[in-house]
Amino acid sequence: MKLGATLAISLTALALAAAYPAYVHAKEDPTCPLHSRIAKILQLGETGRFAGPLSRLELTDEQKSAVANVLAAHRDQVPPRVDAWLTARERQSELVHENPLDEAAIRQACRESAAAEEELVVAAARVLAQVRPILTDDQRLQLKIARPRIFAGLQAHLPILREKLALWIDANAGQ
Repeated sequence: MKLGATLAISLTALALAAAYPAYVHAKEDPTCPLHSRIAKILQLGETGRFAGPLSRLELTDEQKSAVANVLAAHRDQVPPRVDAWLTARERQSELVHENPLDEAAIRQACRESAAAEEELVVAAARVLAQVRPILTDDQRLQLKIARPRIFAGLQAHLPILREKLALWIDANAGQ
């Protein structure tokens, strides 16, 4: 599998796992903008229907539990890597638009972004290596077909995906 494809699939799962602290805060704090949405999700029982590739795979209850346990095991390791990568990319973009041009700073930001992406991709590959054996051949093929859509929508939907994955993990882990 190409690195970009691995990144696309894995980033979805990993970025979603980064949501847990925000989910806990939003669930407990009625002033948080996500609080009403989380309450609605809990009330409607939508925890198994989070946006993303896993929701389209028609996982069995056993598979859901196994995947949720894998994701839960990496929940504390992945969010800092996702955040570091996004922060590095944002810094890189900021420097490109600064005036006057500072090529040395841009080059340093690019090195930092590459290092952050490397850590994220390795972490993603570890998770994917644990999830892949849980899936059937057909489910792995479905993920392969979905790869282009996964990466395109990731950044735009990251906060919502994180919230929904946290709910899904909580509903399915340890069954």
